[in-house]
Amino acid sequence: MVTRIADLSFTTSMVGRLQQLQANLLEKQVQVSSEKKSQQYSGISDHSQRLVSIENLTALNDRYVRNNDIVGTRLEVQWNAYQATEITITDMRDRLETFLEFSTSDETAVDDIQDWAYKSMLAIESQLNAFVDGQYLFAGSKTHTKPVDFGLTNLSDFQAKYDGEKVTYPTTRDAHLVETSLSEDTTGNSTSWLSFNATTNIITASTSAFGTLKAGSVFTVSGSPSNDGNYSVRDAYAFDTSALDAAPTITLPDASTLTNADFGTLSYSNPVTITAATASSLSGIAVGDSITIAGSTDADNDGTYTVSANTGTVLTVVPNKITVATAFDTSALDAAPTIDSSVSGVGDLTAADYGTLSFTTPNTVVAATGGSLANLSVGDVFTISNATDSDNDGKYTVLTNDGTTMTVTSSTLTTEAGVAGTITASNYFKGDDTVLTHRIDKDFTIDMDINGIHPAFEKAIRAMGIIAQGTFGTAGGLDANENRVTEARWLLDSALDQVTGEAPPYGTEVSGDMVSLGFNIGFKQILMEDTKERFTKLNTVLTVQADEIENVDLALAIAEFTDASTALQAAYQAFAQAQSLSLADYL
Repeated sequence: MVTRIADLSFTTSMVGRLQQLQANLLEKQVQVSSEKKSQQYSGISDHSQRLVSIENLTALNDRYVRNNDIVGTRLEVQWNAYQATEITITDMRDRLETFLEFSTSDETAVDDIQDWAYKSMLAIESQLNAFVDGQYLFAGSKTHTKPVDFGLTNLSDFQAKYDGEKVTYPTTRDAHLVETSLSEDTTGNSTSWLSFNATTNIITASTSAFGTLKAGSVFTVSGSPSNDGNYSVRDAYAFDTSALDAAPTITLPDASTLTNADFGTLSYSNPVTITAATASSLSGIAVGDSITIAGSTDADNDGTYTVSANTGTVLTVVPNKITVATAFDTSALDAAPTIDSSVSGVGDLTAADYGTLSFTTPNTVVAATGGSLANLSVGDVFTISNATDSDNDGKYTVLTNDGTTMTVTSSTLTTEAGVAGTITASNYFKGDDTVLTHRIDKDFTIDMDINGIHPAFEKAIRAMGIIAQGTFGTAGGLDANENRVTEARWLLDSALDQVTGEAPPYGTEVSGDMVSLGFNIGFKQILMEDTKERFTKLNTVLTVQADEIENVDLALAIAEFTDASTALQAAYQAFAQAQSLSLADYL
């Protein structure tokens, strides 16, 4: 109406003011309900950068805490496995101490300690296969692979493989941890690369192929015509003589040759070195080169070899020969066997000739009738059959003979040259030695470096295998090898505590024991707990700082909300009153 006082301009201005008051009330209402100054960083623009930084740091710390909790759980399980393994090793050591009070001729005591050693190996296998969060804890980087597998079924099967004489449980770490599979020589020849010599018990590869096999390691031959089976390495070498040699020719990979005009003379040193008389004359041969030696005075030194080190004057090559360990299985008197000689003119020998035979270790045969073995000469090969203990049957080569007493070597191999075959050696550890790392914060990481071949575990396992091998009453039994008891005890002492006060029985050992291992795990656990506590405290401080930036003073916010509500109500009333004013009221 034309008499109304409030015009369009006034109404528009009042509506805009009402909208401002409504927006302010809504903002105050949200602040009261959320207790936050703003729902957007723009609402606290002066402090938004600092708040974002605090929130990012808090989130990062929370991630570290979560990840550390996961690793902390793994360390806890690892610690439990460690404690159980320490108890197993300690119990085995204590049992061995008690066994020393008995005679090794006590069959019951021997059987008990061997059974305990075998069961202790099974216990350690279970303990080192600790599994949590879908990962094996002692497997290195192969966390989805069960790390320890002895492949054991029962003690009898274990002793059938490791008879303690022909096949002995490895006594050194290097031999214990050999892992290899060989089915061809370095040239790729897989059909005729192996030769077996029954007289010398030597297995020869056509080229240097036995670098991974160590003295004392156990390997299996398969796929050969006549020599499949398990063997122990007595020696791995390239040259069986240490002699000066002026004749040979060395053929290099490029087909060029070196002769005595170049190197003067060559001196072969057992097991794997060649020394030239002329200094630096071999410097053109690189590590990894395959060289062929021919024309040696001792033809056994001829062959193709891979160079593993070179000073220019002295070459070191990879072994191509291994000798297997052999011996009699029992020390006993035997009236029954027949000696079948392969020597022309020497017929079979029976009890009518020698009376009785006495087998004694190591590798000795004694006839009751003096001089009855005189027709067998050093180097002769003969076969024993029908022995009371059939394990003493076999083919033997005479090493010494005074006519009554012979020392022999057992021909466990069957002679065959240039044949196919696969040589495999496998250890108990199926993981790897890759060291995983875990970042506990932005500046510090820890190594997750404890695996199933830690020296403490390996020494203990080796000691148990040495005790468990060989059955009572055989040449490989514990009763015939009393030294194994004190040697295994040293390994167990060293596994528990590095300080033993005695010289190591099998040469220098890799340092590492359960005491230091416990410190290692315990330190990591303490570090994880301290780090978690540090992050928790830091995040508490950061949360307070963030709250100071983004949180409202609730009492003040409620008061401001009340004021905004009152202002809006007053505005509505004023607007309504202004809208109702008319000039007609004043006329």
